[in-house]
Order: sequence, then C-alpha cells, then structure tokens
Amino acid sequence: MSRDSPVTRLVTVGDVALLIAALLVGAFGYLVWRVYRKKELVVSATAAIAREESCCVLYANVADGVDSEQGYAIRNLLNDAGTIGWWFVNPGSFVAIFASKDSSRSTSCREALAKLAAENPSWPSMSIGASTGSIYGAFNGDGILESMPTGGVVTNAMRKALEAAHG
Repeated sequence: MSRDSPVTRLVTVGDVALLIAALLVGAFGYLVWRVYRKKELVVSATAAIAREESCCVLYANVADGVDSEQGYAIRNLLNDAGTIGWWFVNPGSFVAIFASKDSSRSTSCREALAKLAAENPSWPSMSIGASTGSIYGAFNGDGILESMPTGGVVTNAMRKALEAAHG
C-alpha cells in the first residue's frame, strides 16, 4: 500500500493544525458563553448593587422653597418613617422611597406630612404625590438605597405632587 492510501494515511500537520484551531475557537466560545450567560451585577465602591426593585415613591413639594424650620421638621419625619432612602431636592422637594412590602409606611408617612402641614399653616404650602412601581438604584446589603433612584415611578410621583399643587 502506498503512503497516500486512505487506509494507512497518518494524520498530517495540516490536520493537526485544523484540529487545534477548532479546539481554540470552541474553547474561546465556551469562555465567552460562561461570562455572558450569567447576569453580571454592577457593584459600587461601597459594595451597593445596582438593581431594579418595586417600591413606593412619595414626592413632597413645598411651594416657593422650604424654610429651615419646615425642612428640619420634614427631615425628622422622614428619618422616622422607615424609608429605604430619602433625598432633599432643591429648592423645596423631598423624595422618599419605601419598599413595596411596606406600603403602609408610605401611607402613614403621607398622612403625617399632611398633618404636619395642617399644624403649621404659616409654612409654605406642601403638595404630595405618590406612586408605586419599579425603580432602579444602588442598594446596599441591608436593602437601603445609596443613591437617588431613577425610573418612571419617581417622575409619576413628582407629576402627581405638582398636579395637586396646581389644582
């Protein structure tokens, strides 16, 4: 039999090179698949993880800006309200976020803000809007927001507060 016979033919260098190339491409493809098949978490410098979460958003808007006495009173109320985060947004708005499972806290906070406004009629008027839905933010291990969240639900709560202020 001749050396080129299919029965006695040995694997040539070209066959080996082709086999190695196929293995490399397959291995690279597998590695890419391993990295991208999982949802990679975005982690902040403080170890907060960015994620989407269903929450209740309360937005309080004080007409013509908030004075210091009113601002401190609202701050104290929000600190005691059991939020998972709240922010003062100049010139006179407050954004408070509650976990959806704690929607009763959101309702209680809204009632407390209304009571605070009624007890202090000399303060600038305050309008309140609330909305429930998905937000996107950086949450720490305890479920507390470390950055002001984004999402249509925040905008919706703001819109409701501004509509309430203007009639």
